[in-house]
Amino acid sequence: MTIPLENSLPWPAGDNDTDTIIGGHHLNITLLEQWNYTLYSNHTLSNFSKCKLVLEPHFPYAIFANGSFANSTNCYRAMLPTGPRGHVGTAFIVMYAVCLFFILPCLRKHGRLHLPTERRFFPIGRRWQWYWGSFVCACGLIGLFANIDVDRYYLPSIPIVITSFFWYLMQMGAMALVWEAIRHWNSWSERQWIDPNPFAYPQFDRRGMFEFWLPLVYYLFLWMNFFLVIPQSWSKTQLQRSQQQIDLRAIPFAHSPRFKAAAVFLMLCYFINFISLAHTIWHYKPRGRNAFWQGINFVRYIPVRFWFILPLQAAMISFQWAVCFRWDINPININADVKTIYVVGHAPMVAIMLIQCIWGWHHPNEDLELIRQRKARNAAIDSEMGIVNKPSWWKRVTSDDHLNLSVIERLRRRVAAVGGGRRRDDAAVMMDDGTTEQQSGAESGPYRDNIEMSPGASGPSPRRANPKPLSQRPVLPTPYTGKSDQRRYERTLQFASELLFPSAKPRLTQQQLRELQEDTPPPPYQPAAQASSSASAPLLDSRSSARRGSDASTASADSTTGLNRQTPKSMLDV
Repeated sequence: MTIPLENSLPWPAGDNDTDTIIGGHHLNITLLEQWNYTLYSNHTLSNFSKCKLVLEPHFPYAIFANGSFANSTNCYRAMLPTGPRGHVGTAFIVMYAVCLFFILPCLRKHGRLHLPTERRFFPIGRRWQWYWGSFVCACGLIGLFANIDVDRYYLPSIPIVITSFFWYLMQMGAMALVWEAIRHWNSWSERQWIDPNPFAYPQFDRRGMFEFWLPLVYYLFLWMNFFLVIPQSWSKTQLQRSQQQIDLRAIPFAHSPRFKAAAVFLMLCYFINFISLAHTIWHYKPRGRNAFWQGINFVRYIPVRFWFILPLQAAMISFQWAVCFRWDINPININADVKTIYVVGHAPMVAIMLIQCIWGWHHPNEDLELIRQRKARNAAIDSEMGIVNKPSWWKRVTSDDHLNLSVIERLRRRVAAVGGGRRRDDAAVMMDDGTTEQQSGAESGPYRDNIEMSPGASGPSPRRANPKPLSQRPVLPTPYTGKSDQRRYERTLQFASELLFPSAKPRLTQQQLRELQEDTPPPPYQPAAQASSSASAPLLDSRSSARRGSDASTASADSTTGLNRQTPKSMLDV
């Protein structure tokens, strides 16, 4: 304990020179002086390292040779009843808890994404105001819980330090909360202009750079307030154990130039709020014809919540400036005016957060509001162009599977929808002729036992008079698995043409297809005149006669080599 010796008292008289009576108990003065104990006017017994109470019912019974006491009570103990400061602080604890209870759902509501993230508008930008609100509530709960013991401690100790420390942190958090609310309104106003026309405002023009640097300047001043107030020794706030300590230690600390300079930076931050509001109204709201009408627009277009938040913020800053000069209302003072501390020191911050919560519950999510505006714009455009959209139940009836189909699957679905199919080859026709009777017999099999249920019981059906053979269904080709993009494109184009024009003749006849499948030399070249005369002859006979002619005489070979030979076609061209 660091109380000066001027506040010390002489030892009460005892039975002899080495005896003193404190609270009806005899103590050895020799041992007390040996351990450097001194009796002070605030009913404490201290040797600058230990402090004991000497008031009823905490009188020490005896002192031992090792400097310890019997029935001693430490001075730094919560032993007194809770005072007015603690009772009112408990009510504000409930208020901060209620604010935190509503801030977290607002954070979830307005921080949720319903649209893809844009690089120009980050989602965290609209969450910061709720983050700072949670920070203020957390600091308020911690500081006011410690505030309950400020009145209960016999000598000021760590509770007053915690209360004062977190009160200044709450002031900074409330300033940041108001700024983020104003900055988000600026960003939201810009986004409503950018959404229908991305080129309405360039990102890096003079306006955009002003909006980039202004938050940095604001937080520069706010962090200057932080570094002037927080990083210092707060132990002097508990040196209020005597009037002399208050005058020499506590008051000079509370009225130091650091706190006064910090309050000045808060005022600069407050002026930046109005600069940001004026900038937003100037660029994103209708402009007035002159300065007078522009001032009217400034009053008209400021959101309603800022009409309440900004005066509350001004009261909060004014109180922090006032406590730098008046000790009787300073939260550091354990005997300060309780009404002033809570009405001007805590009530504005609680009111700011309640206004924010009301606004958060009343207004929709930013993404949902953009979606609503887009629908309204699209409906207006469709109405101007005479477009009638499909009803709302259309997507529930028709799925969106076509969005995931390939080109071939889409063509196949369209052809099937109009009743088209591939052209059947001769082999498929021959197979159908042989399997028609088997299909008719198989289909009538299940109805042999119940003739009345048979499809043919009531007479021949016009639909089944000439049933469609099974082989008439479109036969899908084997998909191309090579690496050539051109070949894949040609296969797809060929398949699409066969689906769209099933009656077209195939490029290869059945004879040419069998010829390509045989493992024999290709047939000789025939001129156009000979080809027309021998077109009806079988292909195998012409092949055998050509071989016999080439073996019998060399003149036929010479005449063949003398003709213009045709360039053999590749299998890839088929």
